[in-house]
Amino acid sequence: MSKIWNSCRLIYSDGAYLGFQSDETFELFRRYCNFVGDYPKFNVWCDIKTKIIFGLDLNWHNAGFVEPILMDTPNGFLNNPRSNLDYIIKKHLGGNQKAYFETFSKSSLIQNTEIMYHTNEHLNKIKGAKILVIGGGPTTNAVDWDSTQYDYTISCNFFFLNEKVKNTNMVYANLCDELDLKSPQFIDYVENSETIFGFEDCNPAKRSFHKVAEFANKYPNRTTHVHARYRSKEGATSRAVVTAAMIGAKEIHIVGMDGIKPDAKLGECSAHSFEKGKVNQGAIDYNLYRRHFVMLWDYLLNYLNKDGKIKFVNLGEGHPRNQSTDISQQEFPLEKELINVTSI
Repeated sequence: MSKIWNSCRLIYSDGAYLGFQSDETFELFRRYCNFVGDYPKFNVWCDIKTKIIFGLDLNWHNAGFVEPILMDTPNGFLNNPRSNLDYIIKKHLGGNQKAYFETFSKSSLIQNTEIMYHTNEHLNKIKGAKILVIGGGPTTNAVDWDSTQYDYTISCNFFFLNEKVKNTNMVYANLCDELDLKSPQFIDYVENSETIFGFEDCNPAKRSFHKVAEFANKYPNRTTHVHARYRSKEGATSRAVVTAAMIGAKEIHIVGMDGIKPDAKLGECSAHSFEKGKVNQGAIDYNLYRRHFVMLWDYLLNYLNKDGKIKFVNLGEGHPRNQSTDISQQEFPLEKELINVTSI
């Protein structure tokens, strides 16, 4: 019996179809093969509830911007005009506006088939470290986590609005385009910390490039950009987890990477741990989130961490909003002494 994560069944792995060739799923799988143009290179899953076939062979070029979690193939990421080194260093919006990436030194660029980022001695602290990634999901406030048990913490976006989170030993935080880089609360945090701030290339149309460049010029040793092949819809926390894994953390514990509830609606309160009163926005589709969390953990466990050197811990396991629970319980169950979810 093949494994089932989040009501999605693994139907193809290591070049072998795992089901019966006479069933309906095989016909859907055959169509999927035709769609991606060959036998899949990666695992293939069938959403039992919706009969949607999906996997890491899907990307923005062959399946649009909603279902995939990856923007391109590994080689395509290195060579595509929307993601290659020229895009990073040179102009990419047309006209006279420059990419904010030009602010960073080309000599510090780390580039491979999964990620491009500018590194420095502080960001290198992640390598070999025990990291706690803290997201804005409800389990950040529901779980009794202790940051002193980790070498460093990593977070994202409006983390500095949470008193417990901002007083951790934070080595890195990735920032969205919604954040006002001149807000007094943010600047106060910047001036009183050593955190490295990463600017994601998620929405070039919304990003204020001159403001990012101004911030980077003011804090040249405190800024980087992160341009990754991984572009999932379930939030900035998962992108921080992927970044930590690719930089080389040896142990990654996660809290606040939760997802949405089955009946979530656009515009309703999201129970955010950083921004009080924040409402659901973007792609609010519980089934889509189920599949994205399946692909996230497939990517982390079976692609980025094939050798098993990274230990993952889902501190939010068991919380009703935590959409990684079904997967972590099977693949890396939460140790009893770490179970401190206070609002199940």
